[in-house]
Amino acid sequence: MELIAYNSGKFIRQAGQYSELDYWQELFKIIGSRGIGLNDRSQVFKFPINTCVPNKFKIPSFNNQKYSYEECALSQAQQILNRQDQIDKPIYIMYSGGIDSSVVLCSFIKLLGVEQAKKRINVIMNKQSVDENPEMWYSFIRPHFNVLNSDFVYNHTDITKMIYVSGELNDQLFGADIQQSYEMFAGSNSLSCPLSYDLLFKFISECKKVNTDAAHFWTNIFIKNLESCPRTDHSMWDVFWWYNFTWKWIYVYYRIFLSSRLEGEVDPDWLEKDYIPFFSSNEFQLWSMYSNEPKNHGLWDSYKFTAKKLVSDFIGTDFYMQKTKRQSLKNIVYLRPRDGALSSDLKVYDNLDINEVYQVDNIIKNHGII
Repeated sequence: MELIAYNSGKFIRQAGQYSELDYWQELFKIIGSRGIGLNDRSQVFKFPINTCVPNKFKIPSFNNQKYSYEECALSQAQQILNRQDQIDKPIYIMYSGGIDSSVVLCSFIKLLGVEQAKKRINVIMNKQSVDENPEMWYSFIRPHFNVLNSDFVYNHTDITKMIYVSGELNDQLFGADIQQSYEMFAGSNSLSCPLSYDLLFKFISECKKVNTDAAHFWTNIFIKNLESCPRTDHSMWDVFWWYNFTWKWIYVYYRIFLSSRLEGEVDPDWLEKDYIPFFSSNEFQLWSMYSNEPKNHGLWDSYKFTAKKLVSDFIGTDFYMQKTKRQSLKNIVYLRPRDGALSSDLKVYDNLDINEVYQVDNIIKNHGII
């Protein structure tokens, strides 16, 4: 069986029957979560779980695009509106109040104006969403928009009646939390320093507590992974950004269905056309890879400054530029541990056995560990 996306937790618990997977288990100490199902869409590495990369997830080719980040956002919002014109379904935005979902809502309002936007857009949120961005709530959402309280459970039948827009994949455009860990470990300006095997190994072994042999193995793999990046300054920042952009993209795209209170299978036609992680467009991906508009200023506190600037200008306050990244998805969608997996034919499975999906010719065997 081939999977597109999966939660890795149960497979890790079953991995003891394969001695070479000791190294694989150490990887999750580095990336900070045992749930992330890795699937390399650059197609350089194969992880121990058998996966495929559908065409829609393959890294887009360079096309001389000159879009700014804001232009990418407005273009994506327009594409979603065009889809609504075709099928006459309401648009629901999964709004946490965080940086990503604030960019999404701002983009629709900038494109339509608030009076038109409120006729076409509905907002899924809760009290935590207000606390995350009170200015957006009091100035725009509360007086204008229809709001669905995300504290109440809705099912697959409900969401397939919507064009369902999430703020997923903006992290993948900019980097990962691991960058913050590295800066705290290696010091200010360390992320903008040239890639160093010794420093990366020291971070993995000492900060992430990975055993020495596995730390050498994964240091080599992270560095080799960057070789597939079409444009890089070979900084420590780019090592972590590119891993997030290539290995985690597909899992993040689908994770709401792998770790949520939503039950049952998802209609594959709806999943392909009307479930839309806002930052998944080719324009955004090409911006992340090729744009001369900087993604950071070399320090973790500049993470997503481009996105924060868009929101800050919209709501009219410089204070928003001080906002730090928070994990806000869990605040609006009740996540729970699940062993979900999405197969290549877009069927949802729970509780798969590792022997059904174990990939013999995986990254560890191909790189000479056993």
